[in-house]
Amino acid sequence: MNKEKRRSLYLKLTILLSGGVMMADLAVYPAAEKIFVAFPKTNTGLLNFILTGPSLILIFSSVLCGVMAQYIGKKALISGAYVLFTLSSLACVFADAPALLAVMRALMGVAMGFIGTAMVGLIAELYMDENARSSVLGYYNGIMAGMGALFSLGAGYLALKNWHFVFLVFLVMIPVTLAVIAFIPQTEPEGKKDSRGASREPSPIKMSWHWPELPL
Repeated sequence: MNKEKRRSLYLKLTILLSGGVMMADLAVYPAAEKIFVAFPKTNTGLLNFILTGPSLILIFSSVLCGVMAQYIGKKALISGAYVLFTLSSLACVFADAPALLAVMRALMGVAMGFIGTAMVGLIAELYMDENARSSVLGYYNGIMAGMGALFSLGAGYLALKNWHFVFLVFLVMIPVTLAVIAFIPQTEPEGKKDSRGASREPSPIKMSWHWPELPL
């Protein structure tokens, strides 16, 4: 396998694994009861936000990502969002104040919205062939669901030790973040594309990539 094909395969694996972040909320649910027990005097609305807030926040951050994509390339958006998600999710391991925990969870929601929106846009931009794009999206959604199940399973075992530990499942995002930074190519901001939707300087990598057989 030559260097170009190997890098193309690494990119595809990075894209496929990146979808797991959208299922991150499944990891906190096994600790829900223990979180409520840990903060008995805290407002119920704040505790509910700790559990479900990211799902609400990502709706607004998805819209914001669409606006920012006009001025910032998708790699910068995705890489920055992954760093934000990794830091904020692992910070929850040490957050003992409910307000701080809610802030970290909100930041996770911001990152999830950016990643979900920018990654789907990146797939559409890199894989212009309809069959290749459909294949990538199919694997992307399938692996996303699989990682969500693994998050839930791992978090369930960790919650038996300490509710803080459920957030340790996101240690897996460290290598994914490094892969995103290393293998996702630079793309033009949407605002720099012409009226036909094509970049003024198309990346030659789009012309040469093909969907290889994955070792499943």
